[in-house]
Amino acid sequence: MNSMTPRERVLTAFSHQETDRVPVDFIATAEAWARIKRHLGVADNEAVLRYLGVDLRHPRQPYVGPRLHYHHDGSWNDPWGGIRRRRVPYNGGAYDEIVAHPLTKITDARELADYPWPQPEWWNAEDLAEQIRVLDQDTVYAIALEEFGDPGGIFECAWYLRGMERFFIDMIERPSLTFEIMEHVADFFIGMLERVMEAAGDRVDLIWTSDDIGHQHGPLISE
Repeated sequence: MNSMTPRERVLTAFSHQETDRVPVDFIATAEAWARIKRHLGVADNEAVLRYLGVDLRHPRQPYVGPRLHYHHDGSWNDPWGGIRRRRVPYNGGAYDEIVAHPLTKITDARELADYPWPQPEWWNAEDLAEQIRVLDQDTVYAIALEEFGDPGGIFECAWYLRGMERFFIDMIERPSLTFEIMEHVADFFIGMLERVMEAAGDRVDLIWTSDDIGHQHGPLISE
C-alpha cells in the first residue's frame, strides 16, 4: 500500500531518505505515447501516467507570442526568430531538423543587439499554474518545470542560433561572441523562470533543463 503522496515520495527521495516505494517518472516520444495508449486502450496521456503509477507531472507553458512564420516548403521559424526547422519523417515517426541558423554571418557581438530575441512573456506562466491547480484537485504530484517551455538548454539554443560547426570555431577564434550569445540565451531563461516562480513557485519541485554535450565516443568539449 502506498503511504505517501506522489509529491511526498519524490521530495523524500530528493532528501536522501527512504520512501514507501521508488518514485517513478515517465517521458516518451509522441509515437511511443500513441502506441502505449493503443495498447492500454486509453484516450489520453494522463490515463497512461496513472496506470503506470508515475509520481511526477510535467506541465508546459503554452506559447502565446507572435505568430510563427511558415514557409512554402513546410518548414517554419521557431520562437527563436530565424531558427528554421522542418519535419523529417523516419520509420515510425518524425523529428524536427534545423535547416537555417540565423546568426551564422555575424562577426561582432555588438550585432546581437539588433537580433529579435524571444521574450519570456511569449509563454503563458499563468496557464501553467492553472494546469497545476487542476492536477492538485485529484492528487498532489511532484511538479517538474520542463525545458522552460521549449526544448534545448543554454548551450544547445546558442549553437542552434549560430550553427554547431561555427559555434565551436568561435570558442577559439571569437570567444567573446560565444559568451555573448549564451548570455542572451541565459537571460531569456532566467526571465522565463522568474515569471513561472511568480505564478506557481510554491508548487514547482524540480527545474529541469538539458543540453546534449556528448556523442557516441565522448564529450563534445574537452575537459
